[in-house]
Amino acid sequence: VADGVHAWKQAGIDSGQYSRKLVKCARDAARQVISAKSLVRFLHPSGPDSDEITGGFLMGVEEEEEGAGGVFLDPAQILAAAWDTVSSTPPKVEGSCTACLLFLD
Repeated sequence: VADGVHAWKQAGIDSGQYSRKLVKCARDAARQVISAKSLVRFLHPSGPDSDEITGGFLMGVEEEEEGAGGVFLDPAQILAAAWDTVSSTPPKVEGSCTACLLFLD
């Protein structure tokens, strides 16, 4: 959930665009992590862990408890990755928002 800061409206900026882009980038980052982790498990079911193969690329991922076989997504790291993407990729979107990211299993 992300809610744009209303005060940006006084500067003629739609902060809703910023919050929508942030949430989309967070979704994309989470999907990328899940896909990469699944691919590593498919290619190396009993081999090295994903960080060895990807050189630590999978930011925000840790193994769950032994035997769970799932993917743990760290909301803070996923949100940080989304912020990096929003800040560094065109088109430039101005604004800010309050955001809360939660993953349920």
